[in-house]
Amino acid sequence: MLHYETVHFNLLLVESDKEVKQKLIAYINNSKLNVSISVAETGTEAMSKLSIKRYSCVLMDYDLSDMNAQMLLSCIQDGPTLAIPVIIFSKEEHSEKLALEIIETGAIDFIPIKKCNSFVLERLILYALVREQYIDSQRNYLEDLHQLKEEQRFSEEKIKNKILQLTKEQAEQKCLAKSEFLANMSHELRTPLNAILGFTQLIALTDGDHGPHSENIFEIEKAGNHLLELINGLLDLEKIEANKTKLVTETIDIDEAIEESLSLLKPVAESNDVSLSFANSSGLQVQGDKLKIKQILLNILSNAIKYNVPEGSVIVKVGVKAESALLSILDSGQGIAKEKLGEVFHPFKRINMENSDIEGSGIGLTITKKLVEQMNGKIEVESEEHQGSKFTVTLPLVNNIFA
Repeated sequence: MLHYETVHFNLLLVESDKEVKQKLIAYINNSKLNVSISVAETGTEAMSKLSIKRYSCVLMDYDLSDMNAQMLLSCIQDGPTLAIPVIIFSKEEHSEKLALEIIETGAIDFIPIKKCNSFVLERLILYALVREQYIDSQRNYLEDLHQLKEEQRFSEEKIKNKILQLTKEQAEQKCLAKSEFLANMSHELRTPLNAILGFTQLIALTDGDHGPHSENIFEIEKAGNHLLELINGLLDLEKIEANKTKLVTETIDIDEAIEESLSLLKPVAESNDVSLSFANSSGLQVQGDKLKIKQILLNILSNAIKYNVPEGSVIVKVGVKAESALLSILDSGQGIAKEKLGEVFHPFKRINMENSDIEGSGIGLTITKKLVEQMNGKIEVESEEHQGSKFTVTLPLVNNIFA
């Protein structure tokens, strides 16, 4: 996946107007793009430069001194430079029909110069580069596939394995693209959201608890915190899926981790009229990341409290099975229908809670499962509707971690 802040690429700017040229170069230099800019003042000069050098993207004026952009596009398409993405800008307003014609001729986009700025150009050029990369990857994939079909000496099994490998590589590329998109968008959303929450808190301090807008301010802050929780969850999930999460392995007293987690959630349980209890101390030790184990416990316990019933209970038990520690969390809550148990660890699945007033991101258990598996453990769930649920986390004991 192209990382536009580090990968260097070449851009050809086709523009004769000195003022416009300087403005566009300034916009590009002020962006996050790592780019070298070559300039051509005419369509003829542009064709000459394209014939001797490979450019990653072309940014050109619609009205050139010796030809218009459509003519130059046609020349580019007739030559070996078909795959180069082209963005066209105009100093004057043109009809929507003309814009569509230009797009149909092969341009990536057609934009009035007055709408250009560093952000817009950066996004347009980035889109053009990602699109070109995708086209190249598809072309390479088809060429590889064609080569496989031509090489008759390969057995059908070898061809099948090669196709599976190519498919896997494409799937991995898509996964990386998704992870990078989530990370970029989450960071871009979190910055303004933190500003909104900060100003909301300032207004709340000014307005007071009983001011005319206190209820509205509370709802804004509540919704903002929920959205921030979802964004942070997406970032955590992206880090785990991209193997960016580092584990700090140490010997952990499992009883101590449970008691600390219960202590943190005690006020939440009391406000929800739910009792918390630790059924038995075990003295067991596991090998893993203490913070991650506490995150696992807090995720499961908070769900057990949140989706419980009034005067309900949450019980934690510890046991041993096949040289592994078993952490079981039982609740007296609403339970889950057996046919939906397979969806419990799927992201954004809030089973039976889709239309509930209870807030939740739907990715907590997905993150929990991945963290457990990173520590060579597993997590299972048993439940029946209206009969409560039991989540069991299995982690290797210290003496068994290297067995």
